[in-house]
Amino acid sequence: MPEAARIPPSSNPAGAPLWAAHDAPERAAALVLLAPVLRDPPKPTPWYGRAALAAGFAGPWRIQFWLWYWDSLFPTNRPPDPAVYRLALGNNLQEPGRMDALKTMVHLSKADTAAIVNQVKTPTLIVMGTKDPDFDDPAVAAKWASQQLYNHLASLDEKRERRAALGLGAAARCAKPIILLMPVPLPKFSPQATCL
Repeated sequence: MPEAARIPPSSNPAGAPLWAAHDAPERAAALVLLAPVLRDPPKPTPWYGRAALAAGFAGPWRIQFWLWYWDSLFPTNRPPDPAVYRLALGNNLQEPGRMDALKTMVHLSKADTAAIVNQVKTPTLIVMGTKDPDFDDPAVAAKWASQQLYNHLASLDEKRERRAALGLGAAARCAKPIILLMPVPLPKFSPQATCL
């Protein structure tokens, strides 16, 4: 039998491991989802948000637009090497097809993913930052996922957040999925996740 896959995405592509576990549960030992966007927003994006996205992705400034957005994802704690990662992300987005793939990901409905969340029975760890700017209310998003995955909810204070983040591997082996709410946003990307 092939080795179980390890898929640790965050934010918009975080539905990928759910689909993998749904389609091939025998290959999914556990899931770790970081700030997962698993459904469409409860309220549609207002016209001015759609207009800003359209303008941001429209011209030669589109990479700078995305890098500006990426910078906004860390209102309290910056990653340890933001300049190095930012450069790698910008270079990655210059490759043919990358910007089109990013635009598709951003605009893609998550309705099909939302429809399968409650069918996935794989032990799952969901880590959600309580100040994550991608969600109107990160706690509501985490609670929704918790209800769908039959998880129990554990809220962490700031002192325990680093220990919990370091222990993700052990927590993912739990018998029942758990969700950790963290008081800071998590880094959305890693260089490995960007180099598709």
